[in-house]
Amino acid sequence: MNGTLLCLEGKVLSSEHMANSSINSFEVTLLHDTKYGYESLIVLRLNFTFSLRKYLIDNENENITFNEEANSSLRIQSYLNKDVFIKNPIGQTGVPIVLLIYTEQFYYNISINGGDIIHYKNGLPPWAANYVMVNGSISDVKFHDDENKLEKCQKIIEKLPPQYKFSKELLLLKEELKKQDEIIIKGKIPTPFNETISINFLNAAFKWHQKIGHTVFQLNITRNCSGVNSFSNGSWIGTSKTVNCDNGTRLPNTVEECREHSLKEGQKIRISIKIESSMKVSCVIETVEDIIYENKKIELCIPLLDTQYIQVNALNITEEEHPIRIRT
Repeated sequence: MNGTLLCLEGKVLSSEHMANSSINSFEVTLLHDTKYGYESLIVLRLNFTFSLRKYLIDNENENITFNEEANSSLRIQSYLNKDVFIKNPIGQTGVPIVLLIYTEQFYYNISINGGDIIHYKNGLPPWAANYVMVNGSISDVKFHDDENKLEKCQKIIEKLPPQYKFSKELLLLKEELKKQDEIIIKGKIPTPFNETISINFLNAAFKWHQKIGHTVFQLNITRNCSGVNSFSNGSWIGTSKTVNCDNGTRLPNTVEECREHSLKEGQKIRISIKIESSMKVSCVIETVEDIIYENKKIELCIPLLDTQYIQVNALNITEEEHPIRIRT
């Protein structure tokens, strides 16, 4: 995922203000925040600290500015990563700043006022960030986005590589799934067929991740069988067939069924997933010749209306105009 994760403009407060408030730093925190079970996880946190041991007072207008010192620092931290301490790239207090965070596959690239890039290896995927918090000795904070384009941010962003765009294997839902909606996916079995095909209904995630988000519903397709599952709070929870959805306990002597069939490399398939109610779906997988999988009684433990993304993994999608189609 390459692209601008965050760009903001603001003003660092003066040394006088910091001294009076006893707060000589400000933080920008990108969080993964979800309403199901997990505590918020720190995707990326930047803590800019300023030394107040020496500052200069302009006797004419009594403005106080910070004189840069070695013990001013920038602390960078993230879940699963070691903290990194470097010299604070903001040279003084009482100045306007433009903060840009641009992501690449393995790194966050951090720039202040268009200056040298600070590289920091990501611990969590950039797409996990869905909440931003700014606090401390900074004011007049404005965020750049499609509806509020900030001039200084825009000038920096225009010099960057092309922004990330959703692939045809990922669909952002513009409204909640509702009863009688039908998700239709047409594709071809890959050659070689050595990876499980999966259709994922996701909450707070772009794809299945052990730590991030929830898989409301998952259809898994292998060469020999197909089955369904759900994932939440770090565990595969199955469906109401195997779990007591009220308390999350496993029902004794139950397993999720993987229904047998036979698929070949290069074979065309059509997948239909129909919303029967807020907690129930039916599913059909067809080849040109036959229906190879049909399940009309899939009752889930996570409401389908919590689905934010539908993601297809390891299937060669053949429809270009509507690769993941929702028929209402």
